[in-house]
Amino acid sequence: MPYFSNHPNVFRAVTIALFSVMVSIAITCFYDYVSSPTDENWFRDTPSSVYIVNTIPGQSAGEGRKVPGSVAVGDLVVALNGIQVNDSAGVAAVLRKNASASTLTVTVLRPTEDKRITLPIASKDFTEDHYIRIPFTVHVYDVFPGGASDRAGMKVGDLVERINNKGFKSALDADRMLRTSGTGKTVTYD
Repeated sequence: MPYFSNHPNVFRAVTIALFSVMVSIAITCFYDYVSSPTDENWFRDTPSSVYIVNTIPGQSAGEGRKVPGSVAVGDLVVALNGIQVNDSAGVAAVLRKNASASTLTVTVLRPTEDKRITLPIASKDFTEDHYIRIPFTVHVYDVFPGGASDRAGMKVGDLVERINNKGFKSALDADRMLRTSGTGKTVTYD
């Protein structure tokens, strides 16, 4: 670059100007991020719309062995006998296919613990009155202690269907809705 070799002060001025613009953009982005409203909680997409409404006891693994646990109210059914299900129709299809089986292996997401649990249950115990279909939700997997959500009573495992009476399509969409709701404004969850 012969021009800048012959004019080093121009090169320095251009470099300083570009650096100043980049620093200004970085500061603006950082300010926008830290000043954006957040409700101090973290969401994850729920993998299923099959919500357990009645506890289903686990089945003993054999004589003298302890029952491994239960499918609890609030769990979301993710798979039956290793087949992924995400709605009531999927559950019904797997139940029809395994109508003669005495046991089912159920995998659930337990939002209150943010983990998946797999356990055997008696087929006769898993009936339509044990689950309902819920609309798309996200589940809260972390709440900032002392934050607005914590003070309002939000807990890990809560399922959120709408924010400010508006639905969303993903956890990222829900987070975007929170960040654009405005500082100091009331945010409602359903």
